[in-house]
Amino acid sequence: MDHLKELQKLQECLEYQFQNQELIRDVLTHPSCLKKGVTSAFERCEFLGDRVLGLVIACYLYQTFPHKKEGFLAKGLAYLVRKDTLAMIAREIDLGRAIHFSKGEKKLGGAEKDRVLANALEALIGALYLESNLDNARLIVLRLWKHHLDVATPEDWEDPKSRLQEIAQAQQLGLPIYNILEENGPAHAPLFVMEVTLSSYPPAIGEGPSKKLAEQEAAHKMLQIIEENLGENNE
Repeated sequence: MDHLKELQKLQECLEYQFQNQELIRDVLTHPSCLKKGVTSAFERCEFLGDRVLGLVIACYLYQTFPHKKEGFLAKGLAYLVRKDTLAMIAREIDLGRAIHFSKGEKKLGGAEKDRVLANALEALIGALYLESNLDNARLIVLRLWKHHLDVATPEDWEDPKSRLQEIAQAQQLGLPIYNILEENGPAHAPLFVMEVTLSSYPPAIGEGPSKKLAEQEAAHKMLQIIEENLGENNE
């Protein structure tokens, strides 16, 4: 019963109700629950969802950046469909609670493993495509990815935290320091506010549904402050 309740909460979060409840139950049943040799809907839909996700994000980038070359688009695609991004989004919708694990896998913390969460999100996307159509799957994917698409820039694709650290070291400013200022919102949709401080510059603040994303946004804003400062000094 608990698993069914979590599946219902997940569907409410997705703003999509599966007509075929057996499909979503099967797809979110981890392979650890199955006997050896039994075909896993989880793994089959993960395979399908990976392709659906790639197509949706690739089309988004193609349409959003009409004058950019293939290499630029490929870098953006890799960033937006990487396992880290998928795991973050899976946590944002509390997907781990909706996955049915064997007792052994659950005890090993399957619901917290990035790889498992990323695979489960791909499986869910595959199930959405099978249950509905590509248009509906695209709408839900773009809604789930909205924050990542809104704050992600080509600079972010190269990891703003790494770029900030490189610049700080080059200018002999020491390492950037990240601090959490606030943590708000319900468990299924948290909002983190992070601050980054760096010698000689005012602090920069970023928000996001995870600490990592909030840190990335704060780092991106600090990079903007540094660039503006350099521009003023060169005038």
